[in-house]
Amino acid sequence: MHSKNVIVTGAASGIGATVCETLIDAGHSIIGLDLNVVQEKSFTVLECDITDRAAVSSAVEQAHHALGRIDGLVSCAGVISMVHLDELTEEEYDRVISVNLSGTLNMCQAVYPIIRQSGGSVVLLASIAARTGGVESGPAYAASKGGVVSFGKWLAQNGAEFGVRVNTVCPGPVETPMIAGQGYDTTGSGIPLGRLGRPSDISQTIEFLISDKSSWMTGQTIDVNGGLYSN
Repeated sequence: MHSKNVIVTGAASGIGATVCETLIDAGHSIIGLDLNVVQEKSFTVLECDITDRAAVSSAVEQAHHALGRIDGLVSCAGVISMVHLDELTEEEYDRVISVNLSGTLNMCQAVYPIIRQSGGSVVLLASIAARTGGVESGPAYAASKGGVVSFGKWLAQNGAEFGVRVNTVCPGPVETPMIAGQGYDTTGSGIPLGRLGRPSDISQTIEFLISDKSSWMTGQTIDVNGGLYSN
């Protein structure tokens, strides 16, 4: 298996941080991007607001210079929203869409010309909410993640002729700081496999999709949710 040079967004905590660690353990090289730069990590994290196209372009340029080449992108950065449609403000809607959907597109737009030159793998992080309309989350979140799934399919179709693979992972509820205090049943009693997901459940799937082990997979939506939803 050939090692990959990968950019990971949302790298400072939660699923993104675990993805970085899993990729490193598998022999890959990574540069993380996040709004928060955490110095004690075992990998480099560059400060970047993915809603800012200029900041994204600059961060990708820095990562490309540091890594020498870019073989992959894992788009993990995201925010949650539990706000019901009746209370949904324009500001809240814009906040969620700008990070989860526009931020994902911004990252892909910056990285795509680089990995298109020699092929590569892109993994987008959506949510079970994109498949079911939401478990506990609000409509803005469901809409943003549904958009990620659809965009991933577009990018996969467009990138195939260049050897660029694009797949989307839809996690169920995962034990991370993002869902803490959001009303989720942490006992996992409503999940067929009897527990919430762990970040490693998602990161191991992502490592498979980044690596050559999945070299004939593209345009797929991968559900990792303990049996909470099955297609």
